[in-house]
Amino acid sequence: MMSRKVFASYLVPLIIGMIAIDLLKFGFLNQLFFMMAFFWPFTMLYPGLSEKVQQNKYRFSAMRFFFFFDSLFARFAKPESPLALQILTRGLAPIILLMIARFGSGSGNALFIFLGFALFEICHYSVQRIFKGTFLEPRTFAKADPNQMEMKDILDPEHWGDEESKSDRDEN
Repeated sequence: MMSRKVFASYLVPLIIGMIAIDLLKFGFLNQLFFMMAFFWPFTMLYPGLSEKVQQNKYRFSAMRFFFFFDSLFARFAKPESPLALQILTRGLAPIILLMIARFGSGSGNALFIFLGFALFEICHYSVQRIFKGTFLEPRTFAKADPNQMEMKDILDPEHWGDEESKSDRDEN
């Protein structure tokens, strides 16, 4: 699992940034945008989480939607892609979704979205250099189960319900 040093390398800068935003009185919404932009790529790269979210019990969860939305952009960058392309694809999903939230709320400063994401990338790059690797995985969106449904199947009412009721419908 992850070492405490590596985890602290991500968490300490985030806490310092949050305290700085709070002390400078930029407001709670800006602090929230900063934190969400930092945690989005951290969550997407966390080991084993994408496989767990693909389970059927998380079929209608917000987290599964976030992974699906992020995977739309992540397919453009492979682990062997240039670093700039990996950073760009890692940042597109949170920036787009948080910008929509920013315009929907009518307040807040979009700069904090970019600052949060930039802080994550600086931490991620530093951890990779200092610890010669990281506990965060390159993004792979392989299914955990070969029988797992795709997002398009979730929207199809034919696939709703458990497997027993599905077999009952097929018999009738």
